[in-house]
Amino acid sequence: MDADSNARVVVRELDAHGQETESSGQVGLPEEELVRGWGINPYIVVLWVIAAGLIVGGFALIAKGRDPLSSGPGGSLPLSYLLITVAPFALLGGTLTCIALLFWHGAQWQKRHRR
Repeated sequence: MDADSNARVVVRELDAHGQETESSGQVGLPEEELVRGWGINPYIVVLWVIAAGLIVGGFALIAKGRDPLSSGPGGSLPLSYLLITVAPFALLGGTLTCIALLFWHGAQWQKRHRR
């Protein structure tokens, strides 16, 4: 959507003599609605948070998985093995999400500056 599409429209009704009538005025969004923020897409913000969480979580899983005290009880599969198994996929998912978001931001920037 263009940035100019949210601009106010000034409507001037003229009478037979070319004078403005009382019903003339501005039509559109109020000033508070017009300047409601930076136009940030909340879904993109959530994706950035998820990507950061995956990367930080992946490193945390690696750190926890290397801890010798994180083994499972008795003869069960050690927890450290499970953590080390999941960690690379969390890192990969977070990194790929960041790369995809950077491409998305680049495409949005190019679309805005194409004019």
